[in-house]
Amino acid sequence: MTTRRILLVILLAGVAGASPAQAVNDQAVLVLHALPYNSGQSCSNYEIANFDCRTPATVSVGGAETIDAFLMVYDFDDVSGVQCQFEWGAGWVFQGWRGGCVANQVNGVTPTGDTQRQIATAFDAVVRPARVAVIGWLTLTTGPADCLQIGESTYPFGTHIVDQGTGTSTAIPLERRGSICSGQNGVDGCTLGTTMTNSTWGAIKSGF
Repeated sequence: MTTRRILLVILLAGVAGASPAQAVNDQAVLVLHALPYNSGQSCSNYEIANFDCRTPATVSVGGAETIDAFLMVYDFDDVSGVQCQFEWGAGWVFQGWRGGCVANQVNGVTPTGDTQRQIATAFDAVVRPARVAVIGWLTLTTGPADCLQIGESTYPFGTHIVDQGTGTSTAIPLERRGSICSGQNGVDGCTLGTTMTNSTWGAIKSGF
């Protein structure tokens, strides 16, 4: 299935009969991970290229701080599309969205500010041994005592991911979504997925 076909599955209800019928990606988590703002930020920067959820995501930040908040999918089987809505507090200021962290990424919608906070995107499939699929990042200036969270998309199937093998959409429930907060603790999405020991991860990498 091409990335353009997957994008249609994400955006249009009923195309290819997409449904959460199969237990594909049923353990998947949406992770938010904060880094200090970097005008030269890139998906290939060391902090992102080497992040695999074996260490905690950064989910607690200061107020009035400009950050790059990365959206990642963790603990998946096969992911080739993501749809969700971002929610941030009234004191937070949106600065921009950057994607392109996955191959051949095609966007239906991307965040542009307070009135459009959703993303629907498709890309070449990333399979489980990758551990974490980095989708892109929001740049925001944080407000006091509030959070950046992953809310429910208003598009068909709500907040979900898609697998390339079957085109199945798998809903990501609230309890499997991370958050980044100022003035309080955020939710580390890496702790919501399956723990993988260093020895197991080493065995997977040695197979490549």
